[in-house]
Amino acid sequence: MSARPVSARLLVAILVLAAVPVVLLAAWTLVQATQIRDLQRQVVALDAARRAAEAQATQQASIAGDLESRLQAVEALDTGRQIEALRAQLETDRGPEQDAELEVRLAGIQAAVDGFQGDLEDLAARIQGLDLGGALPPALPGQVRLQVPARKQGHNLSCESSAASMAARYQGVALDEEEVLATLPRHPNPHLGFRGSVDGPPGGLEDYGVYAGPILAVLREQGLDARAIEDGLAGIKGALARGNPVVAWITYNCQPGNPTTVTVDGQAVTLVAYQHAVVLTGYDDEGVWANDPWDGQEDFYANDDLERAMGYLGDMAIEVGPPGE
Repeated sequence: MSARPVSARLLVAILVLAAVPVVLLAAWTLVQATQIRDLQRQVVALDAARRAAEAQATQQASIAGDLESRLQAVEALDTGRQIEALRAQLETDRGPEQDAELEVRLAGIQAAVDGFQGDLEDLAARIQGLDLGGALPPALPGQVRLQVPARKQGHNLSCESSAASMAARYQGVALDEEEVLATLPRHPNPHLGFRGSVDGPPGGLEDYGVYAGPILAVLREQGLDARAIEDGLAGIKGALARGNPVVAWITYNCQPGNPTTVTVDGQAVTLVAYQHAVVLTGYDDEGVWANDPWDGQEDFYANDDLERAMGYLGDMAIEVGPPGE
């Protein structure tokens, strides 16, 4: 007659013990879902603020994907359904086999909880470990204006030498247009030297001018920290924001051009009628300011016009920084 009360007490004990992890599991699920969503919002905010850094964006996208997977896994756990199933099982008559099954199910849920918690801590550590300071350049100002004195070129086709002189003088190096011209080699390939006569008529292809490579070499020989700009308008704005003028190759007044390919010593060379070089001195959202050596005046080019004109000539541009140590 005493077996029945013992079984009843055991059942009550099992009900109490089983109810505790069920309640904790439900509460944990809500907390984890909230934490995951908070972390997702952090990742989205980081991605929006730091999308300029490709490596950082890749890391953030990976973390966002992992967070989404974890959230789906938590939702797939369907704790509400499992709680109801456990309650139903607890309310039925059970023997030792059913009690053992219940323990196995509870152990499985606890293992899943532990796994989710570990994954969440790992993802949170990855977010905290992102290098959000040094990996990205500071945001560029909306407008920059450098006070580069404008100068008029001394020959019909000496715009590149005049532009180089203007940029060098701004950085404290007294480099004259004539000195640049005297230093430049002469070569039919403008990538290697000055093509044609500096006093030839404007707009031609035989008497033509010189491209960025030889000008860059002259500037560096003067000790200037001159470097080719590789990423177009974005790189130009970055250079100007650093306080460095830019020598850029365009068509005169950014007019539409028709690039022509010629062969020089077996190499294909692109030439464009009325190719020109100017000194870019500032920018805003709409375009850029430039010193035009043709007339010694300041011009303003819309962004689209500048990019089109530079595109004819392979986006050649030189950032002219001050002399190095």
